[in-house]
Amino acid sequence: MLDALKGFTDRLLGRGSAAITVPVMDGTLKPNRALDQARVLAELPGIDDLAWDGSALWASAGPVLWRLENGRFNELWRFEADISAIAFSRHGRLAVALGGRQIQVLTADGSVQESPVYFDLRFGNLCNLKCIMCHPASSSQWYNDYGKIWNTTTFKDSGDTISIKEPSNYYKWYEGEHFWNELESYIKSMRQVYLVGGEPMIIEQHFNFLKLCVDRGVAGNIILEYDTNLTKFSEEHVQLWWKFKKIILRVSLDDYGPQNEYIRYPSKWSHIENNLKKLQKDLPNLQLSYSTTYQIMNSLSVVNLWRFLGELTPTRILSAPDYLDVKILPRKTKEDIVK
Repeated sequence: MLDALKGFTDRLLGRGSAAITVPVMDGTLKPNRALDQARVLAELPGIDDLAWDGSALWASAGPVLWRLENGRFNELWRFEADISAIAFSRHGRLAVALGGRQIQVLTADGSVQESPVYFDLRFGNLCNLKCIMCHPASSSQWYNDYGKIWNTTTFKDSGDTISIKEPSNYYKWYEGEHFWNELESYIKSMRQVYLVGGEPMIIEQHFNFLKLCVDRGVAGNIILEYDTNLTKFSEEHVQLWWKFKKIILRVSLDDYGPQNEYIRYPSKWSHIENNLKKLQKDLPNLQLSYSTTYQIMNSLSVVNLWRFLGELTPTRILSAPDYLDVKILPRKTKEDIVK
């Protein structure tokens, strides 16, 4: 635990392993014009990603996957959604990310290989909490207050402008039957599903899908992994989770007792504590962990949470909003925290 605390204080003070240094621009890092002077092998309008398989160069542009052969790009595959990233594994398989929602795995010749086994489901911003450091892109509860604080009717998410007064279906993709029908087609190969929101426990469609997994007899093959505030679940949900291979719950806690209630409004600490005890007692396939965001509002008191849990939780240091970033604390306050 001392090593973990040392790493934490190093990150807070910017020292030791967390010190930032700039390498000397020497050797191959010297400024040069090598890229400007390089020979053009081929041109491809709209190119947005490249990957090398050890013998050939692959590229993506919009929904199309290309391979460079004999000085020209040849189209290998045209997908229904735009390609957002491509990458080769050391075994020669190509992973193609589609529209930020799906990954397909291809063999070296560009043909579809096995069905995916891991699914990452991020259910928009529907949430039941209004955490003090949050944003409407992550919690629907922030819409009205964000508009009042910043005197605006819109906010940004990944470069898109979202209306506060007339929210669109931007975050509600999971309400469409097409998505769940497509997910169902992979149910036999499915081995792990990661679920996050917002708050995934209030997305009822995903529990309907879990029932389908149980009915099809595949639940025992699947690990479910959640990021959750652990304020919303029912006995029916617990009975469902019993049927799965493992349930990983990563609970977001930022402090202990009333201070956590203040940061993660309007949660109630007694309710969260009771939920923790119930799941530890009633769910034998549970793997429980915690996640904490370190910021000004818990900078002096988060140790109370660590004492309660008996462990130093994985902690990320908040960077936005900047007025809650511990970087703006006076140096003397930071040193007092470390002491």
